Amino acid sequence: MRLTTLLCTVALATIANAICYITGEKWGVDKQDALDQARASCHTPIDGNGFLGPWTSDNPERQLVAFLASNDRLVRLKLSHRHNGGIDEAGNLDPEECYDRFQKEINGCIFGGKSKYTHWTYDADVNQI
Repeated sequence: MRLTTLLCTVALATIANAICYITGEKWGVDKQDALDQARASCHTPIDGNGFLGPWTSDNPERQLVAFLASNDRLVRLKLSHRHNGGIDEAGNLDPEECYDRFQKEINGCIFGGKSKYTHWTYDADVNQI
């Protein structure tokens, strides 16, 4: 019984930390461009306008506004790191984990979405600009 309760609690906590936006324009033909931009950003160092750490308490959030040529519009990819009193203070994030989380927001939410995993928040919004 306790294991079932624990599994339900974990599942509910996961659901509570993820939202899909419900209005606006859909990714449509821009989806692949957005995925390509997410991959490139996750593999580009912070000092090169990307998301590859190290992250510190001085720079807890990075936002990238990318031009999606297939439809002449902009999309926002935003990554935030919440510092917890020295836990993972350097804030290093594996580039493939970064991309995996962003692709879930792009592929899983037709208008974009936002999710929190541990102390990282991923936001992919096709309607931001």
